[in-house]
Amino acid sequence: MPPLDATPKVSIIIPVYNAEKYISQTLNSILNQSYKNIEVILVDDCSSDQSKAVITPFLSESIKYFCEDKNCGGPAGPRNTGIKNSTGDLIMMFDSDDIMLPGKIERSVTCFSENPNIGLLCTGFQSIDNEDNLLVEDYLSDYTRFRAVFTTTDDKSAYRMSSESAYSELFYSNFVGTSSVVIPRVVFDDIGLFDSTLTNGDDRDMWYRVAMKYDFLFVDEPLHQYRINEGGISARGGRNAINRIKVLERQNTPNLPSNLKKQLKKLLASNYLALARYCVESKKGSDARRNVLKSFSLRPSVSAFKLFVKSLMS
Repeated sequence: MPPLDATPKVSIIIPVYNAEKYISQTLNSILNQSYKNIEVILVDDCSSDQSKAVITPFLSESIKYFCEDKNCGGPAGPRNTGIKNSTGDLIMMFDSDDIMLPGKIERSVTCFSENPNIGLLCTGFQSIDNEDNLLVEDYLSDYTRFRAVFTTTDDKSAYRMSSESAYSELFYSNFVGTSSVVIPRVVFDDIGLFDSTLTNGDDRDMWYRVAMKYDFLFVDEPLHQYRINEGGISARGGRNAINRIKVLERQNTPNLPSNLKKQLKKLLASNYLALARYCVESKKGSDARRNVLKSFSLRPSVSAFKLFVKSLMS
C-alpha cells in the first residue's frame, strides 16, 4: 500500500434519505472539524422531504450534492456513487443523522500516518436519541471479546488487529460502527465497492471483505455520536435478516475454521428465526415455517419449536 501524503485528502461519503431533520447538524459537526483537507459528498436516494433544500445552502467546492436517478432502497448504491465521485485518499463513511465529535478527522488521519498498511480504521462512539440526549457514553465499552486480539501500537489508545483476527471477531460481534469507518481508496480499488444488491447489511459485508486481506485499526475513543432512530434501516428488525443471512452465507467457505463454522451456524439459525418471527407477524405462515425449519436444522431450539407451532395459527 503506497504511503499517504503528509495531509491526505479525506472524502466523507454521506447517503441521504429523508434527512431534513438532522442533516444540517451533521454537516455543521463536519465543518467544525480541525482538519480541513476534506470534501463532503452527499448522495440523495430520492428523498421525499426537504433534504435537498436544507443541504443547498451548505454546497461549495468541497461540499457536493448528487441525487440518484431512482431510489436504491438502501445505502449501498449512494455510498458507491459517492466513492466514484470523490477524489480523496481516505474514504470516510458517515450517516446523515450522526454527529462528528471534535477531532475525529484529524485523529483518524494521524492514525493512518503512524500505522501503515491498514485496510480499515474504526473507533469507539456514543449513542444519542432523536432529541440529542446522550444515551451511552461509550457504546463499545462492554464489547470485551474483540479487545483480546489487540496488538498494541505506539499510540496508547489505537490497537491493531491482524486480518485473520479481525475477520474472526466479526463473527462474534459487530464492533465496527459505520460512521467511525475510514478506508483508503486503494482498498476499494483492490476489493471493489459496496454490494448494491443488499438493501442493508452492505456495510457488514464490506467489513468481512476488507478483513479477508487487510489489518484493522481500532481507536478506543468515542469520536462520533450514533443516533438511534426508530425510523432508520437498522431498526427494521426481522425483515433485515434476509440480507444478514446473505452476508453470512457468503462466509461459509471450505477453508473456514471449525470454530467459525460453529459460530456461523449459530448466527444463521438466529437470523432465520428472526425472519420467521417477521413472517408470523406479517401473517405469512408458510414462509414462517420454512424459515423455522432452516433455523432448527442448523441449531435445534425450544424457541424454534414454539414459533413453528405459532406459525400454524398465522
